[in-house]
Amino acid sequence: MTLSKWRAEAREKGMFLPDADVTPEGWTARDKFAAVIETASMNLTALAEYCRQRGL
Repeated sequence: MTLSKWRAEAREKGMFLPDADVTPEGWTARDKFAAVIETASMNLTALAEYCRQRGL
């Protein structure tokens, strides 16, 4: 399975995956919006963990 196919399948399942660059500058608008939605209800502790897991 190619990386692009894996990404497409993961996105269809609602997973958040940046396209290329792991920094927010390299994210698509779709990825940024998904991150906002995904983190909207998180408290500061959960948000910090989320960011650490993604290298932000």
